Amino acid sequence: MTTRKKTIRRCSACQKKGHTKRTCPSLVSETTKAKARVTVRSFGTQKTSPHLIDLKEKNDNAVWEVSPFVEEKKQQKRMVIDLSGVVREASQKKQKEQAVAARISEESYGHFTVEKEKKIIRLPKISTSSWNSSFLYHIFVKSMLVLAVLACFGGVIGYCMQVKKTSDRVVTASTEGFLALQVSTIAAVNGDISTAKKQLQQALSALATANTLVEEEHHIAQSVVSLLPIVGSELQSRQSILQAGQHMALGNTYFIKGIGEAQRDGLLLTDRLEIIRRHLDSANDQYNEALLLLSGVQSSSVPKEYRQNFEEAKLLFATFIDDLDEFVVLAQALETVLGSDDFRRYIVVFQNPHEIRASGGFMGSFAVVDMQKGKIVHIDVPAGGTYEVKGQLDTYLEAPDALQLVNGRWEFHDANWWADFPTTAKKIAWFYEHSRGTTVDGVVALNATVLEKLLQIIGPVASEDFDVVLEAENAITTLQYEVEVDFDKEANTPKAIIGNVLEELLETITTVDKVDVLHLLSGLHQGAKEKEIQVAFFDPAVQNVFSSFGWSGEIVQTEPQQDYLMVVNTNLQGQKSDAKIKQTIDHQAVVLADGSVIDTLVITRKHTGEAGEMFYGVDNVNYMRVYVPEGSELLEAEGFVFPNEKAFHVPEDWYEIDPTLALIEKNEHIHPESGTRIIDSFGKTVFENWLRTPPGEESIVYLTYKLPFKVSLEKPAQHSLLDLVRAHSFSASRYALFMQKQSGVESTIESTIIYPDGWHPVWRSQSDIQLATNGATFFVPFKEDQFIGVVFEQE
Repeated sequence: MTTRKKTIRRCSACQKKGHTKRTCPSLVSETTKAKARVTVRSFGTQKTSPHLIDLKEKNDNAVWEVSPFVEEKKQQKRMVIDLSGVVREASQKKQKEQAVAARISEESYGHFTVEKEKKIIRLPKISTSSWNSSFLYHIFVKSMLVLAVLACFGGVIGYCMQVKKTSDRVVTASTEGFLALQVSTIAAVNGDISTAKKQLQQALSALATANTLVEEEHHIAQSVVSLLPIVGSELQSRQSILQAGQHMALGNTYFIKGIGEAQRDGLLLTDRLEIIRRHLDSANDQYNEALLLLSGVQSSSVPKEYRQNFEEAKLLFATFIDDLDEFVVLAQALETVLGSDDFRRYIVVFQNPHEIRASGGFMGSFAVVDMQKGKIVHIDVPAGGTYEVKGQLDTYLEAPDALQLVNGRWEFHDANWWADFPTTAKKIAWFYEHSRGTTVDGVVALNATVLEKLLQIIGPVASEDFDVVLEAENAITTLQYEVEVDFDKEANTPKAIIGNVLEELLETITTVDKVDVLHLLSGLHQGAKEKEIQVAFFDPAVQNVFSSFGWSGEIVQTEPQQDYLMVVNTNLQGQKSDAKIKQTIDHQAVVLADGSVIDTLVITRKHTGEAGEMFYGVDNVNYMRVYVPEGSELLEAEGFVFPNEKAFHVPEDWYEIDPTLALIEKNEHIHPESGTRIIDSFGKTVFENWLRTPPGEESIVYLTYKLPFKVSLEKPAQHSLLDLVRAHSFSASRYALFMQKQSGVESTIESTIIYPDGWHPVWRSQSDIQLATNGATFFVPFKEDQFIGVVFEQE
């Protein structure tokens, strides 16, 4: 592999070097720390209002403690002006300038304002002492000296206006080039190299025109006029557009070249990734320079007909850079995963969410995949599924207590006992090693719903050996029938169709066109966000990359004074009945006068199946685990139903107790009124209990618990007389909640926050939080992790 020069990245959020937006210290990743704290102090007099407060309105009394943007100080470059050249040029064009000046109307001058932090800067009254001590004085003297020389030869106004017209032509050409580059970039991303090259040539032509105007017409005069505090800011903005376009054009050249080279025939997948990554690294350096220049461009300096497109393109460009930054990091990790430097072996488990388990579904089938240099050198899909290794274990473990409803002995097919996927993956690998005598480099979990997404993109897949056609609408039910009913009873290979379908899928995927590949990657990324795909690699450096992208499925560690909720279901002896379960989660947090927080959780599970229906017409038996902030106190719980104790399997005396259980599940005790098992696990307190939902019926359980912390309802600390005056009327308080989704479960979730009377919301983390007089409500389909934060104020 080619040795790569280390690149110092620039963050598109803070513009500082050494990191990207994803790892920016000023931002906190949603997947690792949920959300950063928001500290607010507000002073002054304000009437309580039940209506939504528009924080965009100016409020001179509000003081928001946020990290301010500190503009980097740039060293002023020394400017050398050829006065004789200026005089000579002015003399030669005197008559033309006078003619232009005669046609100038007052409207031609336009209106110029200098904006800084959305405030118009007004020049103070001129004072000789203040001007002599400021840098503005030196600029003013230098500018006026040159313009005075020009005035001696006449036409100074005309000359300035000619400069302005030249600048207009420059910015028009630059903007056209900028927008052409946008089209070129989109074409490159979609693999349309021909269009990308064509648009790049148009962009380069437009930028060349702009550059010619700058270099050959009024170069010196524009340098002089740019010194003026009023006109200069606009000219500098327009110069920045041109320079940004030049950097973008060079970046696109790298980008297009990389994609073109990666499409050559005969290359291994790892080679393609390495080529694209290397070229994108070079492109990103140019893109970040362009973004830095564009961040200082005033929208008023862009022609009106281009202004809206320019602003939209600028926002999209920043997002595009962030995506490329992430792709470069991800591509490098994928090279390692795909065996670019060494042999790799992975277990891929297929989870069926119709029979829900903690990490996404029952593991009926699995594959062992060997990879090297980006190629699958061997793939083994046992025809007997996960049950095939049942008799090969060299160590017999006693099953966790709840799992003993199914089996007294812990088996490979029940290894995905925890919702924290890295922990589950280690247990899967442990069972495989103690069954087959070999280790693996990682575990990948794919829910059956991923197959549906793939088929939506690539179309139906046929298995001639089994005379089956799988379509997106029926793939899971068709496979379920083949595996459970219509399999070779004599050979006893119910999972054989899985291996056959997997081969057909891999063959189809390798032949899809370029556009479908992008759709495929997009679908897989969405699947990872919804936890239909989870990965655990045992190389810490690689795993950290995938964890930062939210693909690793670990239980999130939140801030100490932040609420947390995760509801985890485990189907035990309920067949495939989860396919017919509709679940809703209602969460309410009530803040008391002393800052204590009481949470109430109501979970409703409705069984829409019919009694006796194949696969689904049985009672849904569910072992439910509710994860809340560690140290929470259970006050009340109702609606749970414990199974008949005679249904449990008693482990043999000689079964070993798994030592990892004691390390993961600590401080066990029982809530006496409800029988709820309470433990501390993964940095949370967990409430565990049973419920049973027959077909056609509905089960409702609820829990009430007290959080281990109080929200602050105190007024800001008073350190001075000014603080005492400001703190006279208002207090501020913050509530935040992170809700984590279980893989394989579709729910709706609603959360309501209620504060004491006299408190009203003044800020929310997102627009779909509905504010009330003294509270807020949030309601969404629960397809991915959610965070809400609300700031309240008391008059």
